[in-house]
Amino acid sequence: MKRKTMIVFLVSIILLISSPMLISAKSKDTSKIIIVNLNIKNDNVTLLDKNINFSHPPNIGLQPNFFIVKLIATDKKIIKEFGIWDPRLSIGDEIIYYENGTMEFLGGIASYIDDVNFTVTIPFYKNIEMLNLYENETGEELISVYLRDIVLDFCEQNPNDPDCVCKEETPILYILFIIFIVLILITLYVIKIRKR
Repeated sequence: MKRKTMIVFLVSIILLISSPMLISAKSKDTSKIIIVNLNIKNDNVTLLDKNINFSHPPNIGLQPNFFIVKLIATDKKIIKEFGIWDPRLSIGDEIIYYENGTMEFLGGIASYIDDVNFTVTIPFYKNIEMLNLYENETGEELISVYLRDIVLDFCEQNPNDPDCVCKEETPILYILFIIFIVLILITLYVIKIRKR
């Protein structure tokens, strides 16, 4: 009977100790995106603004490669490289209305607009530093946008976000603490059995 009581006691202690870890393993969706709003006019690209939002990232790299986006990490390595559509090109449908009351549908009309705002949306990478935009044909860099500042600001405002917390330190210390407590309990149990 005492052995069963001791086992129940040990299991209860282990569950009590591990409950904070189970509670912290929430299923909360913390997917984030980095949004970079740009303008292109006379082949000059300028930054309008940049921010981080909670959302699922888009499938990048599915567009034609008029421009090339390179995401650069803090260690200067390329995280991701993909192509995007030239935002100055607009393809759509047009309906022409004539004075006699008839209309004509024209599909696939292309137009070129020189002064255009556009957005580059990318997945959140905690080690991102720069977003570089290049002309695909010439390789000319059109703009380099520093992103490290908004990542650091985001992590300062959201210190418990899983992408901002150092994942290596907390679990290792916690596991070592649990092992230490379990070893103490086992030692106490062995001492109690030997005293009988």
